Amino acid sequence: MLAAQTMFPDFRTIIGEEELTTKTYQFPGSDLIITASVYYTDESMASSQTNDSMLLGIMVSQKAGKDATSDENSAIVEVTYSDGTDTVRAKKYIKVNGRLYLVGIECDCKERNKSK
Repeated sequence: MLAAQTMFPDFRTIIGEEELTTKTYQFPGSDLIITASVYYTDESMASSQTNDSMLLGIMVSQKAGKDATSDENSAIVEVTYSDGTDTVRAKKYIKVNGRLYLVGIECDCKERNKSK
């Protein structure tokens, strides 16, 4: 069985209350579009450490989506977001042309602290 991985370019999000960053990419070898979104809010999920949270979403469809964190076909994860948040990932298996693929979005939350 052959295994392959396609890495797409990193994208920087706008970190702030009610900020949504969405990027789209062509799914290799098809006419499908990958939509990846990151959304920051302080009104969705609180913890003992913070009221801030982050949603990551990814979807694959015939056309680009506006927000992969609010589509019924998306893989979505929500986490509380603070200086202690490290790495977050959402992933989903999909079939394209009879083959099974794993698509995902991963956020390195510590990256923002490296540039400070």
